[in-house]
Amino acid sequence: MKKQKTWITLSVGSISNHLLTSLGIHLNSSQFDVRNIKLLYSNKDLNPTPPSYLTPISAPNFLFPRTTGDTDGKTLPDWANSLYIGKSQTTWGAQLPYLRTTTDGYVEYYGNITGATQGFSIWGNPLGVPPTASQQILDSEKSGNTLTLYYANHMEGLQDNQVTHNGRSMYQLIIQKQSEPVVVKNYYSDGKLSEKTIYEQYLVGGQPFHNMDLQYDYEYGD
Repeated sequence: MKKQKTWITLSVGSISNHLLTSLGIHLNSSQFDVRNIKLLYSNKDLNPTPPSYLTPISAPNFLFPRTTGDTDGKTLPDWANSLYIGKSQTTWGAQLPYLRTTTDGYVEYYGNITGATQGFSIWGNPLGVPPTASQQILDSEKSGNTLTLYYANHMEGLQDNQVTHNGRSMYQLIIQKQSEPVVVKNYYSDGKLSEKTIYEQYLVGGQPFHNMDLQYDYEYGD
């Protein structure tokens, strides 16, 4: 049987800008919604298994949870792991600064949102557009609806506090979930549900933020 070259596609959207830069991974800034890169391939015939040097790990506790009620979060991890500045009266495609944590252990704040570098904010900045502020997470604590992050230096744009933690001087950022999900529905002229947006409110260092999930009519069936 003739063997075919089969590409394995890895999602890099949840990786920090720091790691992407160190790996030399860049995309054209106009490709704002591209988050999958074909990095390697296998010569196996069907259903190639991941290479042995890729090791599965558990999700770290500092990742922000998906919006409650989110039905497609498993296919949109990058979207799910962002908090947008302000209260939740937000429209689809709004140009909003946002905060995210990454799978490789960074907290990033993108306050430099402009039409020149930003597409749909729900997917985040294009790869290669650096965050306004970024810090490696040195420690994290999670209790109920409160997540506390610790890192070395102040992050511009956020209200973090300098504290002593585990005998070291660090900055502390407290993220608190404030409300249960709010559902906003939009309808076609014939009364059929066209889309619904689900969001929850947070306080990040005392500043209001929110998450968001948009679901289209095709997710509800005919």
